[in-house]
Amino acid sequence: KRLNIFCFAMQNTANSFIFFGNGMEINMKIVRFSVGDTLVMRKPHPCGENKFRVARTGSDVRIICLKCQRDVTVERLKLERNVKSVISSDGDNA
Repeated sequence: KRLNIFCFAMQNTANSFIFFGNGMEINMKIVRFSVGDTLVMRKPHPCGENKFRVARTGSDVRIICLKCQRDVTVERLKLERNVKSVISSDGDNA
């Protein structure tokens, strides 16, 4: 069975996009972060900490738990959905 997927994106505001496809509409906010930034996640790591440091960026993002130093690689889209806030490495909150 062949599945045809149709999707396109439209910029809604400066920091958000709306994705359309197959009768579905998804509104996503763009989360900007760089190496060295601290991410506060919606769900905690099994050790109990919800803050992670960004070690590498790209299509997959490598983050390190600040409590147990566990290294985790996560797809960027999945990570952006789960980020609550970003604490920038130069002290500014984003």
